[in-house]
Amino acid sequence: MAEEKRQKTIHVEGSQVGIIGDNVHVDGGIHFHHHQSHANDTESAEQTTTTREEIIFDPEGAASILHLSDLHFGAEKNSDPVADAKNWHSQLTDDLIGELGCEQLHAVIISGDIGNFSEPDEYRAAEVFFERLCTKFGLAASQLIIVPGNHDLNWKLSKRGYRLMDVEDHDGPLIDGQFIRESENVIRLRDDDIYANRFRHFGKFHENVTGRPFPVDLESQADLCYLPELNLVIVGFNSVWEADHHFKKRISINPDALTLAVDQLRDDPVFKDCLKFAVWHHPLYSPKEDRIKDLGFMQRLAQAGFQVCLHGHIHKADAGLFRYDMLADGRAVHGVGAGTFGAPAKEWTPGCPLQYNLLRLSPKALRVHTRRRIELNGTWEPDHLWRQGRGKPNLPYYDIPIVSSTNDKSAPKPGPPVPAAKAYAKPTDAELEAEIRAYRAKAESLHENLPVAGFASHLKVPIDIEDIYIPLRAVLNLKGIEEHECYGDALDAEKRLAGCDRNLEIRLVEAFPEARQRNQKGLVILGDPGSGKTSHMKRMLLWCLRKGPESLGLPKGMLPVFLPLRELHHLEDGLDRFIQDQLTSRHLKMRTDFGRRLMKRGNLLFLLDGLDEVADLTQREAVSVWIEEAFTDYPDCRFVVTCRFAGYSPTVRLGAKFLEMHVRPLSEKEAERFVHNWYAVVEKSLASDVEQAASIAREKADHLNDRLRQPDFRARRVYELTRNPLLLTNICLVHRHRGALPQRRARLYEECIDVLLEHWRQAKELALGINALQGRLALQPAALWLHQKEGRTRATADELTPYIEPVLKEIRWPGGDTHDFLRIIRDESGLLTGWDQENYGFMHLGFQEFLAAREIRSRFQQEMNETGRSNLLKNLAGHFGESWWQEVTLLLLALEDPPLFVPFMREVVGQPAFAKDVDLMEMCLDDAVKPSPLPFIELLETGPGKDPELWRRQLLALRMAARLDGKALESIIHRLKDHPFDKIRQWIEEKFRQARQDVIRPEPSGYELVLIKGGTFLMGSDESEREQPVYEVTLPDFYMGRYPVTNEEYGRFLKATGHEEPGLWGYREYNQPRQPVVGVSWHDANQYAQWAKLQLPSEAQWEFACRAGTTTRYHTGDSEADLDRAGWYRDNSGNKLHAVGEKAPNAFGLYDMHGNVYEWCQDDWHDNYEGAPANGRAWVDRTDIEIRVLRGGAWNFAAEDCRTAKRFSSPPAVWSSEYGFRLACLPGQPGEPGKRAGG
Repeated sequence: MAEEKRQKTIHVEGSQVGIIGDNVHVDGGIHFHHHQSHANDTESAEQTTTTREEIIFDPEGAASILHLSDLHFGAEKNSDPVADAKNWHSQLTDDLIGELGCEQLHAVIISGDIGNFSEPDEYRAAEVFFERLCTKFGLAASQLIIVPGNHDLNWKLSKRGYRLMDVEDHDGPLIDGQFIRESENVIRLRDDDIYANRFRHFGKFHENVTGRPFPVDLESQADLCYLPELNLVIVGFNSVWEADHHFKKRISINPDALTLAVDQLRDDPVFKDCLKFAVWHHPLYSPKEDRIKDLGFMQRLAQAGFQVCLHGHIHKADAGLFRYDMLADGRAVHGVGAGTFGAPAKEWTPGCPLQYNLLRLSPKALRVHTRRRIELNGTWEPDHLWRQGRGKPNLPYYDIPIVSSTNDKSAPKPGPPVPAAKAYAKPTDAELEAEIRAYRAKAESLHENLPVAGFASHLKVPIDIEDIYIPLRAVLNLKGIEEHECYGDALDAEKRLAGCDRNLEIRLVEAFPEARQRNQKGLVILGDPGSGKTSHMKRMLLWCLRKGPESLGLPKGMLPVFLPLRELHHLEDGLDRFIQDQLTSRHLKMRTDFGRRLMKRGNLLFLLDGLDEVADLTQREAVSVWIEEAFTDYPDCRFVVTCRFAGYSPTVRLGAKFLEMHVRPLSEKEAERFVHNWYAVVEKSLASDVEQAASIAREKADHLNDRLRQPDFRARRVYELTRNPLLLTNICLVHRHRGALPQRRARLYEECIDVLLEHWRQAKELALGINALQGRLALQPAALWLHQKEGRTRATADELTPYIEPVLKEIRWPGGDTHDFLRIIRDESGLLTGWDQENYGFMHLGFQEFLAAREIRSRFQQEMNETGRSNLLKNLAGHFGESWWQEVTLLLLALEDPPLFVPFMREVVGQPAFAKDVDLMEMCLDDAVKPSPLPFIELLETGPGKDPELWRRQLLALRMAARLDGKALESIIHRLKDHPFDKIRQWIEEKFRQARQDVIRPEPSGYELVLIKGGTFLMGSDESEREQPVYEVTLPDFYMGRYPVTNEEYGRFLKATGHEEPGLWGYREYNQPRQPVVGVSWHDANQYAQWAKLQLPSEAQWEFACRAGTTTRYHTGDSEADLDRAGWYRDNSGNKLHAVGEKAPNAFGLYDMHGNVYEWCQDDWHDNYEGAPANGRAWVDRTDIEIRVLRGGAWNFAAEDCRTAKRFSSPPAVWSSEYGFRLACLPGQPGEPGKRAGG
């Protein structure tokens, strides 16, 4: 048996590898378990024994691949990660160039643990490192392969992925691994949507550096990177796809991701003879438990032809072998482990300092050079750790044999990148081949650069489309073609597809494989103006030329041809003539018969851009027929068509051969990346110091992105501006032009329009057709006319003429008539868009709304001067509460010179809708440049009569006036005590009662607290075991917040301390000033309390204050009707958070004790009241788990959850849209932070 075991060890010259079988241990290297051969038992030992073989490594022309692992940016607490990144890059560059003679890298492989805690600052430093590395060694983003390690999942985000709940509240079986048990009755249940966010920071870094999104869906986490110049494909896997803060040892390769990769490599012929590498983070062997234990996937990799796998994690260089066939030349996978590149010394494996690998790939061997750095500020040097046999010195490298699949076809072809067409173009005559090569070079040169709006004449270097392009996403319309179906824009399409489950969102680069699965050979890409359709078409062309059509899922040798349909002049002559016209144009200058011979050659990708730009509807219909017929005439070709939604009418629609795709707006992450790309391009092009420019670009981009996260940019229309590439470009221009963005969105609209109408044209040094002031004056009447019909966003030039022509005459514009004016605005600025050849409209509804508001203000002044009253304001007031007019109303109130709040509100308070839309009124007060209580006081001075509708308006007027200026009510409040409306009387009585209360507003917060006289009460109830036993509690006097802490109050804390913003701070539905702050954890609430020199209430204080002497389920009674008077909950909230103080207070004058938001208490969570203190102190004594108490229920919870005695719990680090807080203190204790409530 011992002899048999010895026969299962293989030694390869220059290497240190081991095989383990039958529990044999071999010293040195990574020890992979092998798959036992199924040879006949009588097979001789000689047949299963391999001998020492010579591996031939040829350094001449070998390709260089850098392998780094375990960088751990940010691990050193007292160091600057960005400074580390710069130093590490400098040390590495010196070693690669100066010591190893490596002037060029062909790829970089990172096998995980880029960060240390997976925080954004760590990845920003990593981006600096990789940006410098790529610049120095001429690497494209596509040549970087990066996989995550366990340090690349964020534990804080992981914890948020588990929701605390009672076992009894969970429906269905509990699945192992999908919950964490906290106690017998309490679990944390995984929320998969939130749980995926634990890779959020890594995913953003991955996309920023590689240009490829990190997939959220686990089965897609196989990153296939094809390097045609090396005939090499590298697949990255996520070995921590199951791991999190709790389940740290769940290490494996996702079987679905493995299948995805293996199927793609098997089924796509381009990969048939490729050399195949794989990379992940964790080892297959380690003395610790955090290793990959299920090795079945290695069999599939070996069977699929993988020869090398790379990993990290154990902080030492390693090598090993997994054997699939027990033959000397059988299938096997060699393991290459990299040590840690950047971990602090305390994390080094004994005897192993900092290390990295440089892989040198030749046709028959892979040489792995291992480097080490012992001193943190020292130099890299060879690491002689690879043993060569008894009596021989160790070497700093080892060799791995590379096995060719067929006749050396799989041997790598290192050296400079070879254009894809040389490898894949269909063989034709030599002359056509030469012309195709010339065309490829010209087409790439023509389409690779983009003008950057606003700087076209000043940029010093051409801008590659890849530098600024953001990969687009699209929704597939799979609902089928309905007669007369047509979408107005992306929003309309989204609404009409919302009820259809037959739609799917994918990246546009995935479109062709998706179409192939559906037996479709064409794509039609629909999108709004400025959404990036044309840029995507050009990138598709470049992708084909640079990476080969196979990378897009297209046939070998397919040649792209870009065809802008706006330049189609000879429709009757067909596709052949159009192609020839484009190829012989002044840009390409190909031979006159080149197009004809290309068509004969076939295998072409036609990129037909701008179907909506064809001259008229009849011609568009003809072109769509023409494209359909081309499928029959050219069966081996593919077609992609772009069109605006509005131009894709029923008679123009392409048939079932086309996969219809709707371009999605940029996501927040994509918008942030776009801003970074834009600034990087602009600053680099305008600066003499490229390194300094990169730093300036990052600083400016970060500043702008921070600004775009602010609440005023979450308003729907402004938010939409940031999701369209062209409109986001305008915002970037404004930001760079003035160094900041305006504080008010009305001013932002104005400056964006100025950029579009004037600054852009000036920057291009082109003659101005019209200046910004003239453009606004002429477009304002048209905007208001368009808006006067709900849903109208476009019209013909003839329809717009009556509204534009008078202004053009008044300003004496010399450029012609309305048709000429519209053409100039459309062609020179882009503010107006030709939705088709007949209709014009604003490129974004927000511009129409803003200009309509300006026109109303202009006409108001004119009407007041002429008649002393404004019918226009009265008409607008008649639309109060209508969503179509909401943004116009808010923008009007935000305009100055003159402010129109008073005259407009005088009209509004007379409308029945005034009393029905409290939220809109709150927004009006917040957005108005100069709000005043005067219109509300005037309404309250009106005799109430017997009109209940008037009474309701007066009630809201009373509340609005009190919010703006309580003193303004002093002259009339006594008269209102006898008002016939009981709710007004109650409001007045409550205010008088509150005036008599003992109230404090301690600095620095100014937060209002009411004195609660102490006493004895029964705490708990018989309705739940959690609320038992019911027991007697005696409390001393204390102060309790009248309302939950509001956004307005929390904002003062943020400004004073620089504390991190709540998770939902940027979303308008949660950030109105008078709404309670939400998205705060217990820790956030406690930090605020300490700053305010107050405390969170004890659970006993909270319940005593809520009951206010009552013993019922709610302080208003026992029924849901009683709750309806006291608080907002699921059945009355309208599924939204409300401002504080809108419901009735309790007997202590406290508002919102039931519903609206759960409120954090000081106490630790206990399953019941056994052993609870009877003196009202906070019950804080647990060390086994960290869970805190919440009380009161919330806006989206059931009535049952809002009961006075109902208890809820959550970890203190968790925040939610339902979590808020109010504060408390004991008499004499303000100014003494940190004392527990209850004394």
